[in-house]
Amino acid sequence: MKVQPQRHVRPPRTRANLPDVITSRCKIIGYHEAGKGIREISHLLGISRDTVRLWVRRYEEEGHVLTMPRPGRPRVTTPGADQQIQRAAERAPLLT
Repeated sequence: MKVQPQRHVRPPRTRANLPDVITSRCKIIGYHEAGKGIREISHLLGISRDTVRLWVRRYEEEGHVLTMPRPGRPRVTTPGADQQIQRAAERAPLLT
């Protein structure tokens, strides 16, 4: 199975998108499309059933097995506060 990302989307360069990890996800999808069940795929690949379910669901929803950026934790400081922190750090670098 060959996975082609969409042209306008570039996956982030993270451990989650290393070739070995992508290959494992492709095996999950290949076994699933060959009619194997979640439990059997889990046993064959030595991974949890929850992981198999996760990647089957993501593949069905998104059409690929790449990890795409998702929103993270909300900001705690405002951009203005960030600038104040930066200026304070530049004025007294030994205190930060």
